[in-house]
Amino acid sequence: MHTPYTIGAAASMKENGPIACAVCRRDLICLSRGAYDVGFMNTMTLEINGRTRQVPPVANVSELLLALGIEGTQVAVELNRRIVRRAEWDVTPIADRDRVEIVQFVGGG
Repeated sequence: MHTPYTIGAAASMKENGPIACAVCRRDLICLSRGAYDVGFMNTMTLEINGRTRQVPPVANVSELLLALGIEGTQVAVELNRRIVRRAEWDVTPIADRDRVEIVQFVGGG
């Protein structure tokens, strides 16, 4: 098995941020639950707004919204019962089996 290492990030990123395999340099997503090789995954299983869905593999919240065709304006995101601030979307990893709630704000009169 290849040993993953952190790509140019602080030590705190080892549990929650992007890493790559030290041998083959493949991009991985590493969470406290384990490492997922995005290069080999065809789909991810996520619970989105209470429904189990298969989505293309994504690395973070921003990529998930893009994959779902949701514009980032007027949207709030909760990941595993934690609100994710918009400024953190690019650095908040998504893993297989995560629970995501996406709320879109609609104006009207």
